[in-house]
Amino acid sequence: MKFFTSLVVGSLAAALAVSFGSSAAAAPSLPTAEDTGLYGSQDPTYDGAFREGLAIAGLVAVDRKVPKSAVSWLLAQQCSDGSFQPYRTDTTGECDTADPETFTGPDTNSTAMAAMALRATGESQASKAAVAWLRDAQSDSDGGFPFIEGGDSDANSTGLALSAIRGARASNKNQDALKRGGKYLKTLMLRCSVPKAQRGLLSYQGDPKVLNELASAQGALGLLTSLPSSPSSVSTKGGAIKCSGGKSTKKPVVPAAVLAGLKKQLKKNNWLLPSSFGSDPDSSASAYALLAMTSADRYGKQVKKVLKELKKGAATFTQTEGAPNAGALGTLLLVSAATNSNPRSFGGVDLVSELKSSLQ
Repeated sequence: MKFFTSLVVGSLAAALAVSFGSSAAAAPSLPTAEDTGLYGSQDPTYDGAFREGLAIAGLVAVDRKVPKSAVSWLLAQQCSDGSFQPYRTDTTGECDTADPETFTGPDTNSTAMAAMALRATGESQASKAAVAWLRDAQSDSDGGFPFIEGGDSDANSTGLALSAIRGARASNKNQDALKRGGKYLKTLMLRCSVPKAQRGLLSYQGDPKVLNELASAQGALGLLTSLPSSPSSVSTKGGAIKCSGGKSTKKPVVPAAVLAGLKKQLKKNNWLLPSSFGSDPDSSASAYALLAMTSADRYGKQVKKVLKELKKGAATFTQTEGAPNAGALGTLLLVSAATNSNPRSFGGVDLVSELKSSLQ
């Protein structure tokens, strides 16, 4: 069985699905001498800051020391306005100009993941600057977050941005951003016009609304918790959307409805969500769903089944091109912490040692 991994940032993966092969797609960057502290040996062009954030957050989650070089690498990647682009070969100059047409420049997904990792390691000022930039990138028209500032909002970017903001210090500005972002995700919810098993889940964008499992999982995370995940104070009373005559019988509680939809999709697909870009299981999306469920303390029996499948596929999921995949390892460290699993033997994989071995 192949395991699709959506570790290239969800919104970027969707964009690249149509932009690759054209002159608009950015050329891959070669790692430089400045990459001391970067986790993973794979090309960092599209996921450098994102995978570093996952790796750092995962280590913090399982109470392992984060190397100073890893934090220093991430701090050096930050743009002067607080944002992050996926990867900078030269950190002495200014960041690239944001271009939603070519999907280049600072983006919300890289910035959100970096913000959460920096907060987790005590780099509060850098994290605060990243969160402030995220708020500025929020759409005034629909309340969602685009992948690149100036582009169209999407569920993945909104979910990740909300997770970063949710983990920041409570303030009126942050609360307003969370409220508006939550309302945007509500507009993407699939309701009574779709099969019962899809109700409550999210579309990547609206018009037309089409089920997107990764968007649903990252959206659920943003509605409920930050990373590393912690118990959510958000109400999840209620559950699946119930319909009569083509309309909802009750006003849905959005986080509860999304979780209920994820539970149904997981059960339908043997406890791993299918890839939004193919037919293979998506361990990354499934992990996000699990983290959302555990933060809400919902569906404990189902979480155990998802965990079992993630462990089965851990050896494959955590390797790319014959080398440790830092983003996947960080993701499973987060899962390990959320489920009280042993990070030294997660499906036979020593997540901590494998991640350590990938450090440049």
